[in-house]
Amino acid sequence: MYVLFSFLTPAAFGAAQRWGWKTVLFVSFSAWIIAQTHVRDMLVNSSKDLPFVQLGPFDLLAWQLLWVGGLFIGQRFLENKALLPTPHLLRPLLVLSAIAFLFWRWISITSGPDPITQTWLFDKWHLGPLRLINFAVAASVTATFLKYLNRWEAPLRPFLLIGRHMLPVFCSQICLSMLLIGRTESGLTIEPITSALVICQTQSYLRIGQRYLRMTQNPL
Repeated sequence: MYVLFSFLTPAAFGAAQRWGWKTVLFVSFSAWIIAQTHVRDMLVNSSKDLPFVQLGPFDLLAWQLLWVGGLFIGQRFLENKALLPTPHLLRPLLVLSAIAFLFWRWISITSGPDPITQTWLFDKWHLGPLRLINFAVAASVTATFLKYLNRWEAPLRPFLLIGRHMLPVFCSQICLSMLLIGRTESGLTIEPITSALVICQTQSYLRIGQRYLRMTQNPL
């Protein structure tokens, strides 16, 4: 999914430049609605006898809406253009909603599967409506605090570079995961070994970010 969306990013910007973001967002939202009818599941069932067709668990027709929305918001942010004006009275409600979604997810993870999360509203693979609203609320709250995060731009520079070079970082993650898991005996992936693997990967990401930082400061 990451590779495909990265490959199609220039096409999305080209379509927006030619027809406008309203058209692109409308087409993307229409594709998300179509995905809620489980068209992908029908395609998977019809090609289940073909071993070389493996679409994975994520419904690309649904998740592309987050990708297109992120491209739109990112371009508006770089152009210093405001999105939708948020009334001051609505901001506390957005923060409380984000906290409520976060705690609900934590509780559902710690206390076992929640039957509600298995319904269409919270469908992960087809990006159900409430899960989509959760993303939107979290993004709105995060955008509110972006101006405060700018003060930490220098210390957070490695993380910024990791975000800009996410595709090679993602490829590095796969290689590191295979290497670390391959060096761990079966049945030993429990605490504290699991935490140690996560810490090692996090440190490797920081090293990658620092390497990019040195490359940008001294290209030669």
